[in-house]
Amino acid sequence: MKTLLYAAVAAFACSTASGATTYKLQVLNVFGSRSVTPLGIDAKGNMSGMYFPNGAQYAHAFLYKGGAMIDVADENPQTSYAGRRVNKSAQMLVASWNMLAGTSKMFWYQDGKRHKIPGLGDLDDVLNGINDGGVIIGTSSGQSPAAAWKFVDGVTSRLLPDAAWSQASDINNAGQIVGSFVPANSDRRGFVTDGVTTTVLGTLGGNISEAVTINDAGHVVGTATTLDPGSGPPTSYNAFIYRKGKMKSLGSLGGGSSTAIAINGKDQVIGTSLLSDLQTLHPFLWTDGSMVDLKTLIDPATAGDWTLDSLVGISDKGVILVKGHSPMDGTRALLLVPNPD
Repeated sequence: MKTLLYAAVAAFACSTASGATTYKLQVLNVFGSRSVTPLGIDAKGNMSGMYFPNGAQYAHAFLYKGGAMIDVADENPQTSYAGRRVNKSAQMLVASWNMLAGTSKMFWYQDGKRHKIPGLGDLDDVLNGINDGGVIIGTSSGQSPAAAWKFVDGVTSRLLPDAAWSQASDINNAGQIVGSFVPANSDRRGFVTDGVTTTVLGTLGGNISEAVTINDAGHVVGTATTLDPGSGPPTSYNAFIYRKGKMKSLGSLGGGSSTAIAINGKDQVIGTSLLSDLQTLHPFLWTDGSMVDLKTLIDPATAGDWTLDSLVGISDKGVILVKGHSPMDGTRALLLVPNPD
């Protein structure tokens, strides 16, 4: 496939959909680093990620809250840190690893203090979410099979213990957790669970679904396979939204396939979609039943020579966090900020 998400330099005035929100592109300055990977944004707009201080070999975690940028690392020169996710209280999930020693640790960080997260004791535990109540979810991907877990009140417990394979992707403030698992005698399916009741999501006509994120209304987005027009096996996939017990395809930007990445409290969904050439991926914004090419919504006066590499998330104010790069400024965290109506 061609490079994901070309620089946002489309003909802005001509291609903007009638009534659609437009965006200005801003660079999030992370201690002047030219090597930044944003990894999380919460509903309030707190952000997290990792960066390499210029000239350094090892990464630091960063937390952005209330206009302040905070560095999270220590004096060990052989350890890297990544801020995985963050909630409205600026509690940030941090993963650290020392490649030379072959060790890794997980903790949550707040106001200069670190608190250990035991996970399932696996070196390959992955932190995937924290809600405003401090409940943490993750996946022990190094286990065979991988296992989803949650951490609450100092105790780690496995989710879906009877699943052949499972991963947790997100948690909302009601404690609902979404992810994917492999039920007995079935292909991979998305799920929603509150720890008591588990709902297995269907598909869009194919054999696989994956739940990616959930908002506080319990609305889920993800990706599911579809059947092609012929009689063969599923060959394409569509982003979906799951609301009130029903799964709805979000469609595509002409290429038949799309992937959802995040949803906010206003049911705005971001993701990527193939164009009609079946090779080029563009970012999309889906709202009120309509999918729009996000490239066409970015003001070219602010786009510069930036190329958008990957979407991270969207706040409740509609601010979209993106990883991007430019020849002059390296790899940075970018913000797509809605222009006032």
